[in-house]
Order: sequence, then C-alpha cells, then structure tokens
Amino acid sequence: QIILNGRILRTRLKTIKWVIVDEIHELAESKRGVQLSLNLEKLKFIINRNLQIIGLSATVGSPDKVAKLLVGANGECEIVYVPVAKRMKLKVFYPEVTEKDRDLAEQIYTFPEVAARLRRIRDLLNKYGASLIFTNTRPTAEALTSRFKIWDFKFPIGVHHGSLSVIPRVRAEKGIKSGKLKGIVATSSLELGLDIGRVDVCIQYGSPRQVTKLIQRVGRSGHRIEEISRGVIIAQNSDDALESLVIAKRALSEKLEEITIFNKPLDVLAHFIAGLLIFNPTWTLDTILEIVKNSYPYKDLKEDELKGLLSFLHSLSQRFIAFFEEDKVVKRSSRRGRIFSYFHENLSMIPEVRQYLVINEEDGLPIGVLDESFIAEYGEIGVKFVMAGEVWRIVQIFKDRVYVKPELDPEGAIPSWVGEEIPVPFEIAQEVGKIRGIVEDLAFKGLSLEGIGKSLSKIYPASKEVMIKALKDVWAHIKMGFPVPRDNLILIEKWEDYIIIHAHFGTKVNRTLARYLAERISREMGLTVGVHEDPYRIFIKGRELLPEDLIRAFKYTSGDLIDIIKETARRTKFFRYRIGHVARRMGIITKKTELSLQLIDQLIKAFSGTPLHEETLNEVLTKDLDLNLTAYVLNKLRKGDIRITSIGEVSKPTPLASLGLKWIYGRPEYVSPDRARILAIASTRARLLSEIITVLCMNCKAFVRELPVYELIEGELKCPLCSSNKIAILKESEEDVLNFLYKEKTGKTQGEFWRKAVKSAELILKYGKPAVLVQVARGIDLKKAEEIVLTEKRITGRLFELIARAEKEALLKSHLPKV
Repeated sequence: QIILNGRILRTRLKTIKWVIVDEIHELAESKRGVQLSLNLEKLKFIINRNLQIIGLSATVGSPDKVAKLLVGANGECEIVYVPVAKRMKLKVFYPEVTEKDRDLAEQIYTFPEVAARLRRIRDLLNKYGASLIFTNTRPTAEALTSRFKIWDFKFPIGVHHGSLSVIPRVRAEKGIKSGKLKGIVATSSLELGLDIGRVDVCIQYGSPRQVTKLIQRVGRSGHRIEEISRGVIIAQNSDDALESLVIAKRALSEKLEEITIFNKPLDVLAHFIAGLLIFNPTWTLDTILEIVKNSYPYKDLKEDELKGLLSFLHSLSQRFIAFFEEDKVVKRSSRRGRIFSYFHENLSMIPEVRQYLVINEEDGLPIGVLDESFIAEYGEIGVKFVMAGEVWRIVQIFKDRVYVKPELDPEGAIPSWVGEEIPVPFEIAQEVGKIRGIVEDLAFKGLSLEGIGKSLSKIYPASKEVMIKALKDVWAHIKMGFPVPRDNLILIEKWEDYIIIHAHFGTKVNRTLARYLAERISREMGLTVGVHEDPYRIFIKGRELLPEDLIRAFKYTSGDLIDIIKETARRTKFFRYRIGHVARRMGIITKKTELSLQLIDQLIKAFSGTPLHEETLNEVLTKDLDLNLTAYVLNKLRKGDIRITSIGEVSKPTPLASLGLKWIYGRPEYVSPDRARILAIASTRARLLSEIITVLCMNCKAFVRELPVYELIEGELKCPLCSSNKIAILKESEEDVLNFLYKEKTGKTQGEFWRKAVKSAELILKYGKPAVLVQVARGIDLKKAEEIVLTEKRITGRLFELIARAEKEALLKSHLPKV
C-alpha cells in the first residue's frame, strides 16, 4: 500500500510483470485478502495494463473464488491442481489410561487421561525424532510444555507461539533444526513456511477442528519432494476422537472446507479510498467505482452503496474526505494531516487485540491475561472461568483489569481459552452426527460395539480399539434407551437448571442458534437466560424453562428468518466486540482511542442505521455467526427434513450430554487450591531449570555459550576456558552477546549491556546458584533478584515460590499506566 502511494517507488512499478502471493489461504478469508484484491486493482490502474498474478497454497477449499480474489472479477485464471493426499499418512490415537499413567498424573499434578496423552506423545517423539506438536490455543501449548518439564525438565522440548518474544522463538527454531530439541509445542505460529529443517512427524494435540488446518500442519513434515508427510492426532474425548476421524478421512480425500470471502466490507473500502486520495487528491465517483468493482469482493457494489459510504465519511467530524455528490467528485479533506494519520494507522486490517490483566482481589496479584474476545462474550460479574489450574469468579471489570475471587464450585466454569478455539465447520459436525446415527442403526440390527468398531475402522484412519473407545459414549447412550442425536435429529433434555440441545451443526450455526433461541425465549416468555455452545450441543440455563418451550422456539414461524437472525446478531456481544475495531478502520475513532464500555455504548446508539452498523453486522455474520446455514437448518426443521424430539427431564445427564457438560462446564485442567500451589512451585522450578540462557565469562570474555540452566546448576559455576568464577548469565541470544563483544552494537545499549553483565556476575559470585535461578525469572530486574536471594539463600520450594510471586508483581507493574 505504501509502495503504491510513494511518488518515487511507484515509478518503479511500471516494469512489473508478475505478482506472486504465497500461502494465499492465510489472506483469503480475512479482510486482508479483500485489501490485497483492491490494491492489485490499484496496481493495474497505475501501470495501465494487466499482469500475471500467481497464488500458491496447499489448502484452498474454493480455488475458483480465491482465483477471482487475485485476478479480479473479470480476470481469467488457470487452476493448477497438485494432489497431496497420496503423500500423507494420518492416524488418530485415543490413549487408554494405564497404572503408569495414574502414577505419572500424581507426579505432574494432572489427570490420568492427560498423563496418558503425554506418554503417547513422548513415545512418538522417541520413535520419530524431530517433531512438531500442534495445539489450537496458546494456554494449551504452555500447559502441555509445562507438564512435560515437570515430568522431566531435561527432556528436549520447546514451545513456540505468537505471544513469546523473538529470542525464545528463534531458539526453539534453531533447536529443532540443529537436533538439540526433539520437539516443539506450537500453535499456528509454525504452520507456515519458517525454515526449521527436517521434521519427521507432526502431532496434533486434540482435534485440528478443520481439514485445512490438519493438512497445513501435517504438511510441515516430509517437506521435500517424494517424502511422506506423517501426521498423528491425539484425541482428548469421544467428541474429539470422532471429529478427528472425520477430519482425517476428509483430508485424505482432499475434501477441504469452502472458503468464505468477505462481501463488500465498507471499512476496507473506506481505507482504500483514503489511499487513492493520497495517490491523487481528486477522483471522480465513476473512476473509483470502476476500480473497486473490478475487485471480486465488490463485483456487486452499486453506485448508491458507494455514495452512501462517501456521504457518511464526509459527515464525520474528523473527516478525511470531501464528497461533492452533485458533481460526483471525491477530494482529499482540507485537513491534510488527518488523511495521512488515518491511512497509516490502519495499514493492517488485523485488529489490535486488547488484553485484560486478571487480578486476584484477595492478594492484589495477577493470575494471567484474558483476550478481549473472551471479555466480550463472557465478561460479566459472577461468571466463573478456569485459569492457571483454578476456578475464578469475576467480581469487577475496570478499564483493562478483571478482578476475581477464587471459587470452590467449578460448575459452569468456562475455560479461559475458549475465545481462541478454531470453529468446527457445519460439514464436520454433520458427519459426526451421521456416525452416531449409524451406530444406533447397527445396534438395532443386533451388531455388537466391537463389530461396529471394526466395521467403521475400515472407513476411518484408526485402529479398531480407538474406534471402539470413540463410540463408547454413544453406545452407553443407546443402552440407556435414549434416541441418539444425529445429523438430522435434534434431541432435547432437561437436567437441573440446564436445557441441553444436542445439535450436530458446528460451532457457528450452534452459536447463532443459541442466541436466536435466547432471543425468542426473551420475547415470548420475558426470561433472560444464559447460553453456551459447542459444535454438537447448545446449553441454555434457565430454571423455569421446559423442553417444550425450546421446541416452540425452534418451530416459530412468524416473520422473516433472515431479518430475525440479523436483529439477534445486533444484540450479541460479538457486535459490541467488533464495532470498536470497525470504527477504527473507518476513521471514526483513532488508534489511540481507548475502547471503553461507555464508548462502545455511544457507538451503538449514535451510529445506528449508518455504514458503521452495517459493516459491523457484516463482520459478525462472516466471522462469528452463520446467517445462511442457520436459516437453512431452521427451514429444514420446519419442513420436517430435520426432526426434533425431547426426552423430558432426566435425573442425571445422558452420556452424550455428560460429555459436553464435562468439557464445557466442567474443569478440563482444574486442581484444588492446595494442589495448585504445589503445581505452581513445581511448574516454576521446571520452567526455570529448562530455560536456555547465554553464559559469558567476564574474565576472559572468550567463553560465550547458550546453555540450559540445569547444566549450570548441576555443574561448577566457573569458566571452562580460564576457570574464573566471574560468570554472567544473559537473556540475549549468543549472537547478540557476540555483537556486543565485537562492538557491533554501540551507544546506550552497549553501556546498559555491560552494566547488566557486571551486576549479574557479581550476584552469582556472591550468592551462587540461587542467583542464577532468580536472574532467569520473567520480568525481574537485578535489584529485585538480589532481594529474593537475600531472603532465601538456598534452592528450595520457598525460593521458587518467591520467584513466582515476584514474576506476578512484575507483570502487574508492566500493566500500570505510563505517566
């Protein structure tokens, strides 16, 4: 975008013949993809000719759409298909718990099922060598790595995700490439083309939730021509197992999910128009419309829609354009600086995700952070959630802080990472429902669980034993005499205050249905109810509700479904979460404006019926909810193609309901407060001992090496070259330390580096090995490090407890407002 506007830079564009876009799937479904499409049209306009555009990807479910995104609405594109399935081997494991796992669970403070999964992963790492272990969320990646290190802090495994600083990420990448690490636990940060050398197998911890995710991740192994990509999925429960089996089978058949491209996003268009006006201060409406309509997402844009957006932007108090409707002319605003600041503040369509510091009200110390998306959906007084292995209840939200209290009752506690979960598509959930329906049909024909498991294991990539275990919950459900929910049967049950709706429609449809049903109940019965969902169930909490009330709500026929769902969407917390980001991208508020609850209220009230509301709704219905598929399901229900039935009130949840209640409302990693304290000490100890730091001899300055902390702790604190005890430990990389030594880095940073190095060596000389551990801690300066070792001069549990507390204080300090 900057190149296209630069006077000198754009003169170089005249000779361009090709544009190559790698990993195009990463852009296609986001507003960045729309932004790319518009700017490719701008490039064609500047050079006044066509050019060849090449898109590359291994995981495009809708190649025709993506092609049009690149070449334009009227462009021609050849699709070159290279099959990948024959180069991929996939297997799903669902580990059984052994006595050894029960012992290991006690050792690492977790559940036996988690220990069994860790054991299986370790076996795979020992078998294959260099491996990537993918998780779907950052907290899961951190928890998994932590458990491995508590188990054995010398085990060569690293962690990699976007929240880590550059140095630990690069160390992990170099570690796997050099063979020092057997594996890296990673999120999507390692999905794409980072050069990390040979990878023998990719392990997916839990369902990958989408076919494209699985193919992208497994493709990181066998990354050479003629090599096989090996992938293993470790299932966590029977939902997870069946979902993984469906995804693996579809991956091998190359049945990828359809891509959804944003339709006419107005905030991207507003920013693009600002870019045009920086390029040239005056444009005719017709020329803008011609350029924009060549872009595939805007192929159906009408002149009146463009006029409406321009008139809205012209009406803003801090406007950056002037629109003369009668003359059909658009000009740069007289406030020249405004358009430049707006344009450059919003070059990226990726919203800056605000984080909220979670603080224990009892001691004033932080526990962790919650993303803005979690607060938008669940941020209410009284809501319980799981974080750091404990259950907490929200007591207050003030600015960027969430104050909480410990909660003994885990019922209803939401995992703090749910906002990060990848949505499960409609087609995947439907096939899981079909499998459950097949099991019921075959059971009625007299087949045993073993026989059904054996039969299905020939269709899906798993052993008979894994398939049987994956089917045990549905088998127990059948044996209790309950009808089985399936792809075309919705089952409703009431247990205590919960109505559980079994619906195999995937994340977005169930999310939309949950809010639609809550809206109907509110209108018809005057009740406010709590809702939650997973890809296979909807949970509605309301003591007075009966299953019959939900059946009526499902079958409600008055009014247009699309309009009702849109009206529902406007009242969701997703709408509140999105409107601030859209307002920034449209120039209504600046990047520095704090998105307070009061400001969100003002944006909702003051801009009703404007392009801001229109685009916010467009984003919610594209990213968070699914308007069309929800309407499709409700219409099928009204026609009788999808049936709905109720088993009434039950004394205990059915096996399939229990599965959802345990996972969503239970405590996936919950431990008691006493055990949580022990776990915190063990986790801190394991993390610090396994950290990689750079050691520098301050005497000879010839010894510079990156080492794991445990090697220093277990050995002598002296230089292996000159035997000096003047050893400094540094968090900088070995390369950076060498740059300081050879004076390639000078000035203020050079002085600061040597002051820290001298002080570090002094502390180690004075206090020994405990001084090494406190210096490795996160966010603790050398002054605080000395205070800690003065308090506890030995390596004990108390030392690790003091370090953990100091890290929390440092986190709190880092979130204090700057004055």
